[in-house]
Amino acid sequence: MGIKLKEFSSVSLWRRRVYQSVEVESKDSSAMFLPELISKALKRRYKFNEIQIKWSKRKGGKAKGTNLEVAASTLYGMVKMWFKLR
Repeated sequence: MGIKLKEFSSVSLWRRRVYQSVEVESKDSSAMFLPELISKALKRRYKFNEIQIKWSKRKGGKAKGTNLEVAASTLYGMVKMWFKLR
C-alpha cells in the first residue's frame, strides 16, 4: 500500500485537518483503519514522524489476531483495500 513506516499499529497522533480531509471507508474498529488512513494521507503528501517505542511482553489477555475469523476478515480487508488504492 506504499506505507514505509516501521510501525503503524501503536499510538498515533493526527492533526484534525489531516483526519478530516481524508475519507476513510474502513470501520474505526477494523484492522484496516490505520493502513487506509496512512496510505490516503501519504497520497495527499502529508508528512509523518516516527518515534520508536519500547515493546513489552503481553502480561495478560489474548491477542485478537489469533482468532481465525478476525484473521480472515483482516486478510479480506487488506486485499480489498489494495485493489482500491492501486
